[in-house]
Amino acid sequence: MRRHITVQLAVLLVTPLLLAVAFVSARVPQQSPSALVPDVPDHWVAFGADLEQIDEKGDVSSGRVYRAGDGSTRFETGTGRAPAVIALIGIQNFTQRASYRWSRRTGWTAGPLQVPLQGIRPHQARADAFAPTSETLEGFRLVKTSNASSTIWFAPQLNMYPVAHEVYDCGTPGVTCRMTLRHIQLGEPPAALFEQPAER
Repeated sequence: MRRHITVQLAVLLVTPLLLAVAFVSARVPQQSPSALVPDVPDHWVAFGADLEQIDEKGDVSSGRVYRAGDGSTRFETGTGRAPAVIALIGIQNFTQRASYRWSRRTGWTAGPLQVPLQGIRPHQARADAFAPTSETLEGFRLVKTSNASSTIWFAPQLNMYPVAHEVYDCGTPGVTCRMTLRHIQLGEPPAALFEQPAER
């Protein structure tokens, strides 16, 4: 049961983050500089970070997220505080045009990823789609989006990557589930992290 709850929480929190990345990476119409979120690089910023999640019972689970210099992403999450027993891994490899997923129940599965021939480049984000804040996370300036059910904080310097997420009335009215990135380290992760391991 505990593993089932953790995987449910991972889907609840991590899936919206991947959708948010796709949203802010989409091409926007030509805008004047003042109409765009400032400090968003025109190249992918590679990094790795710890992932901490708190569910509706206050239980903590953890994992890691990575992004490569070509925009490829990987997240892994599992039970307990770091280092966690990993229960779920998701990879989007832009260079190989493939997505990979691993879970304890199914093992590794793979599928195609629709990527233009020229690859996927980061694009600027419209300023009117995000609320400015005075908040920072580990030195990174943040902007956010909010509605009645959740708030997501993005780091412009990390190509608008969502670095924190709160879901309200999470399982129980008045209870908030949280996801936060910690110990963000800039630099290219090992290429093997974005590939499906070879069969043994």
